[in-house]
Amino acid sequence: NRLTGSPLRISSVVAYFDGIHAKDPSTFRRHNYQFIGNHSDTANATGGCPDGNFAIRLFGIDGVVLQDNTQPFPENRCMHLLDAAKLRNARVTGNTSLGAETITKRYYQSANVCESGNFTGQPLARERSQMAPAC
Repeated sequence: NRLTGSPLRISSVVAYFDGIHAKDPSTFRRHNYQFIGNHSDTANATGGCPDGNFAIRLFGIDGVVLQDNTQPFPENRCMHLLDAAKLRNARVTGNTSLGAETITKRYYQSANVCESGNFTGQPLARERSQMAPAC
């Protein structure tokens, strides 16, 4: 998808969050979400320091692919591409977020998550995630 004049914004949050256990596949109701090749030319300018904000919020999904997406952010606003919680089997690869602080700030209570080949900052630089191992 080419998003011209519109930032990338995705939110998928489960209602019964406490019932999901990252290491127990039977507790997941949603499976296999893929966000591949989405490109925005417009900065996601909501939020700011100290808490920051996110373009994509995914909670309680088994099987997530977030790959080759582009979302710019304003510089020095503590922004992140992804806010993730209780994910299982997630791959976050090849994403570009100009001006973002990191790809994600957290993978709260998640299992089997990896990141690689993502670029953040101003100027862009390869991110070395502290949150997840390389894929």
